[in-house]
Amino acid sequence: MGWCGVFHSSSRTASRQRSRGICFRAAWPRLRYDQLMKVGWKRLIPLGMAVILVNAVVGMLKAG
Repeated sequence: MGWCGVFHSSSRTASRQRSRGICFRAAWPRLRYDQLMKVGWKRLIPLGMAVILVNAVVGMLKAG
């Protein structure tokens, strides 16, 4: 195959990855800063606190 074949194969793979990345960015919805903050405060922080609480309860039950 030689170096020429390896270069051609890797450049074709890189080209596919670039086109997939462009299509992904075009299809992914744009989120504003306030939308991200709303998700963080209303969903992620309570979820994180619930996970901490569950871990504490499971730890107490295992120890006790």
